[in-house]
Amino acid sequence: MNAPQKAAHTAQRNQADHWNRRQAEAAEKGPDAVAAVWWDACRMLARKAEKAGTPDVWNQLASHLHDFYRHHTG
Repeated sequence: MNAPQKAAHTAQRNQADHWNRRQAEAAEKGPDAVAAVWWDACRMLARKAEKAGTPDVWNQLASHLHDFYRHHTG
């Protein structure tokens, strides 16, 4: 593994550790806190994708949220 690959791997591991830690902390507060952490993680991913030239991720996230809303409103 070369230096850029190692750096990317470390960044991914750090990011996973961060979100796992946030999920564990949120779990102690309840399901609404867990959902808030997932929302934060999804927004972070969408922002990163947008910066990388894939702004359609926001549309995909909106579609999932719309489906969730429709599912739970009958």
